[in-house]
Amino acid sequence: MRFRSLVLGALAVLVAAVAAGCGGGGGGDRLTKEEYIAQADAICKTANEELDALAEPTSMEEIASLAGSAIAIQEDALAKLRELQPPEADQATLDEALDLVDQQVEIGRQVAEAAKAADQAKIEELIAQIDPLNTQADQIATDYGLVECGKS
Repeated sequence: MRFRSLVLGALAVLVAAVAAGCGGGGGGDRLTKEEYIAQADAICKTANEELDALAEPTSMEEIASLAGSAIAIQEDALAKLRELQPPEADQATLDEALDLVDQQVEIGRQVAEAAKAADQAKIEELIAQIDPLNTQADQIATDYGLVECGKS
């Protein structure tokens, strides 16, 4: 079913969004770039595995539920990623990726609401908005050297 594929594709994009949003902002000592990459990729790997384990939706109701579960996983991963302190010189670049991820998570919330309303056209419109944000965030993560956090 084309619609189901679109929704699953959007959720996969949201998984990548979390992975790409590997900025820092919390307290603590700054990490070296290598330490940051190792810790961020570990967080992203766990989030990716949790998202991959979610059941494939077969109805609008299940899509809404799946989107809610995916957003909860993403928000948890983002909170952990924000606690990491990248090298100061890299902070602005990684903050840019986080901003892109935040935008994608917000669109994910809108996808869940559209699914609750059984509004397929709105879901497709929202999915189209996620793709360019994901591409940018993935590029930042990959350019920085992240592996798990740069997967689509």
